[in-house]
Amino acid sequence: MVTLPKVDNFVDGAAVARIGDLNFAALKDFSAEQVMLMSENAICVTIQEMLNVEGVVLEPAGALSLTAIAAMDREAIKGKTIVAVVSGGNFDFERLPDVKERAMRYAGLKKYFILRLAQRPGALRDFLNLLGPHDDIARFEYLKKSARNFGSILIGIETTDPENFATLVANFERAGMGFEDITENEILANLII
Repeated sequence: MVTLPKVDNFVDGAAVARIGDLNFAALKDFSAEQVMLMSENAICVTIQEMLNVEGVVLEPAGALSLTAIAAMDREAIKGKTIVAVVSGGNFDFERLPDVKERAMRYAGLKKYFILRLAQRPGALRDFLNLLGPHDDIARFEYLKKSARNFGSILIGIETTDPENFATLVANFERAGMGFEDITENEILANLII
């Protein structure tokens, strides 16, 4: 058995540094190919969907089994009886904004960019014209720098369809705008989002 030196506790009910002896005995004969890794953001999608659609509050560990089932090949489980243990007793409602944020990023409905914007009159208006009809600015931070031609912007954009971001990025490129998508950069995300 291995003891992990560090454990991320977002899914705290399943976050252990070392598997218990009884669990190890029950699972030791499974192959590595049978192990499924679930992203925390995918678990957030399950938590949000269960709350919004079913009215059921799930803690991250309680949503883990449903997230895994959703990720399975439908044909592989067709006709089989599947039991999913779900629970919600350890959910802190103060986490809901973070769960929603992570779910939207995972679903491709929210992205964060660092943009390089010209410091000239009308530059912001030109930028706003690059947005599509379903793009909404959820965060905007800009600090004008003196004696510079360009300034940096942190912008969060929400949309109704992940495909809208392909159009938006094409608009950025066509306008010659310098940008970087930082949505999946966990270090930056934890710092500024």
